[in-house]
Amino acid sequence: MNTYCETLLECVTSTLQVGVRAGAGIGEMLQQPVIEDDNYWTRSLFDVLFFAVVIIILLNIIFGIIIDTFAELRDKKKETKRQLDNFCMMCGREKYEFEQHGNGWVQHISGEHDPHAYLSYLIYVRQKPVS
Repeated sequence: MNTYCETLLECVTSTLQVGVRAGAGIGEMLQQPVIEDDNYWTRSLFDVLFFAVVIIILLNIIFGIIIDTFAELRDKKKETKRQLDNFCMMCGREKYEFEQHGNGWVQHISGEHDPHAYLSYLIYVRQKPVS
């Protein structure tokens, strides 16, 4: 491994190159530039910029997509919960209608449109023999 540390600039460049190229990537398969080469500084700059573009920017884009997807799923779940809490599943009317003009939301859900009663009715219809 070619690390040069005679000046501060060489130390920083060597550290960036070794750090960027380490980790079982394509950088380990490429030959490390030698400071005596004419293209040493160009190659060092290219290696660091490649790392910045590919690793940092592209991976952050991918992670951003993943995070946005989970946020979207969370929002859908919240909307579904809001729908279940504020609308009757059977008649589709809003909760505030029953609170203002009727016996109340709890009475409507537990008495008039009890989901368990509808479920037991569906089970009864499916299990009833066809005659």
